[in-house]
Amino acid sequence: MGFEAPREKDVQKTCIQWLALWGATAIRVNSGGMKVEKRYVSFNSEPGCSDVIACLPPNGRMLALELKKPGWDRTTAKRKAEQESFRRKVVKSGGLAIVAASLDELLAGLRAAGYDV
Repeated sequence: MGFEAPREKDVQKTCIQWLALWGATAIRVNSGGMKVEKRYVSFNSEPGCSDVIACLPPNGRMLALELKKPGWDRTTAKRKAEQESFRRKVVKSGGLAIVAASLDELLAGLRAAGYDV
């Protein structure tokens, strides 16, 4: 019996549940796309959009939360650049952008931004 690292979707579910318990409104954002019949359908129009967008208590600050599978990142260089560009735009407009592979990393990012969590 070996240890299996959590999947990204498991980390995502845990972080969204914690954010809700804390009083934030958090939604998962579909990104990427797929081929439907003979055409490609995009799930969202913002390249590099984070996995979770949240409105944080107590003042409604936006959080762009990019989640990664713990211990293994197979994101392409192009996708990483798009994600970094999106996070820079969020921060430039007053939001908060965090990349996390666990709930502990999300909490550390919130603490670094001055939140008492």
